[in-house]
Amino acid sequence: MRRAFVAGLTGGIASGKSLALGEFRRSGARVFSADEAAHRLLRESPPVARAVSRAFSDAVAANGSIDRRKLALRAFASPRDRRRLENILHPPILQALRREISRARGGLLVCDVPLLFEKRLASLFDATILLCSARASRLSRLQRLRSMSRSEALSRMKAQWPDRRKRLLADVVIENRGGKAAFLRTIRSYGRAMTLIAASNH
Repeated sequence: MRRAFVAGLTGGIASGKSLALGEFRRSGARVFSADEAAHRLLRESPPVARAVSRAFSDAVAANGSIDRRKLALRAFASPRDRRRLENILHPPILQALRREISRARGGLLVCDVPLLFEKRLASLFDATILLCSARASRLSRLQRLRSMSRSEALSRMKAQWPDRRKRLLADVVIENRGGKAAFLRTIRSYGRAMTLIAASNH
């Protein structure tokens, strides 16, 4: 069996990536989340956890676990700290992503990679999908659903390339602006289309 059709899903924070990835999964696609891989590394990889604890000791809880909220606040406070965290986490995340892609056989694999274009990973995928949502909507979601302050939300948003830059690189651009139901219908449509492409390649 030939390898799967592999789609790279990206977009700014709070643009709907988790919602879209969940819908792709419900539609039968296999999925990979870079954020979930990072969380697993912090929980299950002692070398990674030790490296993060040494670099960001103020993010270590009393029980020795890493407080992800404190870690994010520290990392996004400055570009230098963000690069330090990326240098620890990104190599094993990329290794896990490459492993997932190499093992996928048949059908559709959708990989949620927030920094897909920033880290020049587009060549790993058969197609790239960019989710776009209005800046005000994203800011509102971060404050309402993730309990972020306005300054914290803005610092997260500024850490990623603006949509106008990523639009020039993406194969597919999906607008998340017309309500949840319409957005999910669009996701399902693209899922069906990519599954058909995968089937035609066998």
